[in-house]
Amino acid sequence: LSDSANYGITILNEEGKFIYCNEHYAHMHGVEPQDILGRRFPLFQRITVAEEWDTWLQTLLNWEESNVHEVLHKHRDGHQFPVLMHIAPIRNHNETPIFTALTAVDITDQKQQQESLRRYANRLEALHQIDQAILESRSPEQIAEAAVENLQKMIQIDHAGVVWMYDEAESI
Repeated sequence: LSDSANYGITILNEEGKFIYCNEHYAHMHGVEPQDILGRRFPLFQRITVAEEWDTWLQTLLNWEESNVHEVLHKHRDGHQFPVLMHIAPIRNHNETPIFTALTAVDITDQKQQQESLRRYANRLEALHQIDQAILESRSPEQIAEAAVENLQKMIQIDHAGVVWMYDEAESI
């Protein structure tokens, strides 16, 4: 099952060495599974600060619960990419942890989509600010005329009008 998964799966022994690696995990890093087996974890994480290394070791050795972390991995060609890693213990029949399982999902596409949505939201906010400034500087009649003109550009209409209704407290 894990050999055909579309995400990376590895298993580490008690010493933190890779004893299993599916092809997807290896290929997302530009290597083959045999290049990973027998090596110590972490291989591909970009860990620059000693505290981060300590955190990773504590996470790896914390067999009480599973953990999910977003980390940067490094491909064989040198480029970095974001990975969502899940670390969980594999227990024997006595519930004693004997191995550690890691799953890894390359989340580059999701991060790029989030960034695109963020940029789009910023543009919409800027347009909204411009619209507000324009609306504040125009009379209701000018706004209605501009609205009708824009409607005529968007849809084919022969006659259009805007009816303004006024309440004593506020205009609608």
